[in-house]
Amino acid sequence: MKLIALIGSILLIALPALAVENGGVTFSGESSGQAVNEAARESLADSWNDTETHSGASIYTAQHFGFAYTPSTSYTLNRVEWLAGGIGGTVTVAIHADNGSGYPDGALLASATYSESEVTGWQGGNLDTPVALTAGTTYYIKYSPVSGAFVSDATGGTLVAHSWYFDSNGYWEGPGEFFYWMARFYGDISTPTGNISWSEIKGSF
Repeated sequence: MKLIALIGSILLIALPALAVENGGVTFSGESSGQAVNEAARESLADSWNDTETHSGASIYTAQHFGFAYTPSTSYTLNRVEWLAGGIGGTVTVAIHADNGSGYPDGALLASATYSESEVTGWQGGNLDTPVALTAGTTYYIKYSPVSGAFVSDATGGTLVAHSWYFDSNGYWEGPGEFFYWMARFYGDISTPTGNISWSEIKGSF
């Protein structure tokens, strides 16, 4: 607490920013956001708000986060990245099938466990098994970040709904649309399906 001034009989006091928990993250009110201009890899297949400015105003307090993900294009997902930093540690990302619960507790399709640096930037890991995603089909992403690290959210863009899970509670909460989540999804979108005849190839010219 800091004393500012005494005006008449009124003492002005500067109070520290109050931490507010919402959706499994804590908002400090003090943004350290910056534009992180890291070009995506050539195999970028999809993304959430990856060209926006990183907020840097919140940290993770829940242990797990869940996202419903419905790709608009079929592709084979092999890597997921988040805009991360602040605190280093071990992170796990898992891809689950949709079992109708609205949460990432369906069949596990693939996962990645990797170490994140405290240096803010795009960080992620390759899935242990590439997952063939079908356009229009819903999958679930379970993200278990470093507690206290910066949330992968932007100052603007498109809101992305998420659910959250505190180990101390033992159940999923949400979902809710509170943040402009930032993520990059890498994979192969050029895998042909079926046989293509020579006449079809000639007809395309």
